[in-house]
Amino acid sequence: MSGSTVQLCDAIRRGADLRIYTEFLFNEHIDTSSDCDERIREVSEFAVTYLLQDSWVAGIMNLRQPLSFASGFGVRPSMSFFLYNQNGQQAIARPHLDGLDASERSTASRIDHHPTMSKMHVHDSFDDDTNAPCRNFIYDFDVYRFHVHDRWQEVLSHASDGTVISGSLDGLVEAFADGSELKVSVKGFCDPYTLGFQDITSHHALRWFVAGR
Repeated sequence: MSGSTVQLCDAIRRGADLRIYTEFLFNEHIDTSSDCDERIREVSEFAVTYLLQDSWVAGIMNLRQPLSFASGFGVRPSMSFFLYNQNGQQAIARPHLDGLDASERSTASRIDHHPTMSKMHVHDSFDDDTNAPCRNFIYDFDVYRFHVHDRWQEVLSHASDGTVISGSLDGLVEAFADGSELKVSVKGFCDPYTLGFQDITSHHALRWFVAGR
């Protein structure tokens, strides 16, 4: 409708922050037994971002916990790592943190498939009987917008052996000592996924960014 995936990729390549705006109805996504059809607007932060093959953006909510409108944070302590792709395809991983062994697990370990959500389309599920179930799905949000904050400045780039490619270590240390936020980009981090888990021999370069001062 507006913008382009090229612009999105360019921003993430520069270290930009990513947030995604969505809209949905309360009784379609939060509580399907409710008669409340109020529109919910949500902006989620994706602190971990990926740029696959230099042309595809995905992001993960790395600090989110599961939340149920009726029962709070659920019956088992866990994280709720949502991954969004630039085409709207989503995934979730639910690592449980209570240390229960296999004999103590129950259906509470599973991720609900929400059969009453007409806009939820589950593609596949994995590891349902473990402490880290996950699934791929699409939820048909009414609105989907990608926002970036291009506030980062690259101050150092170096090879895996520490050889400086650009910038300087002194510049990074100075920014750190001044209290600046830091962000690091690892080149080639996803090669095992995009190249089919073949033997990866390339050395990964690291790029260090500081928030604009």
